[in-house]
Amino acid sequence: MDAEKADPVTGLTSQQKSLIQSTFNVIRPHILNVGIDLFVRVLEVEPEHHRVLPFSHIPIADLHESFEFKFHCLAVVYSCSAIIDHLHDDGILIPLMKKYASDLKASIPLDIFQMIHDPLLEALDVHDDVKISEEALEAVRTLLRNLTNFLIDATEEEGPLI
Repeated sequence: MDAEKADPVTGLTSQQKSLIQSTFNVIRPHILNVGIDLFVRVLEVEPEHHRVLPFSHIPIADLHESFEFKFHCLAVVYSCSAIIDHLHDDGILIPLMKKYASDLKASIPLDIFQMIHDPLLEALDVHDDVKISEEALEAVRTLLRNLTNFLIDATEEEGPLI
């Protein structure tokens, strides 16, 4: 029997896409905490990125108390949620990714996409009541690599992205 082919956009097989979606459904109740964990980890590794984020006027030490910070974290993880929800539908996924790339083009340094992988994987795997399989983590790594390349390529394109 032939091995299932990976989607050229995501780099994932249909089975891997379903695994990511089912894993994310387990994480959904913790979505705000995952977003907060992600940004805290990113800023621990690359504190200079704080200056380009919308909450740059809030000292890093005070972020956990800031509703503005929490709102931003939630908005980012909901964007990720939309991507995950549409992994099986390139007709929606590709324009969605191009829209995100267009929105981010002027405000975020491209290297943030590449350095976010490890902090995101760590943020996904920190909650005691949520255990993510190695197979799911590997599928997420593949997705991150491919979507990061897609975002970087899309932000470097000339002209309208959609």
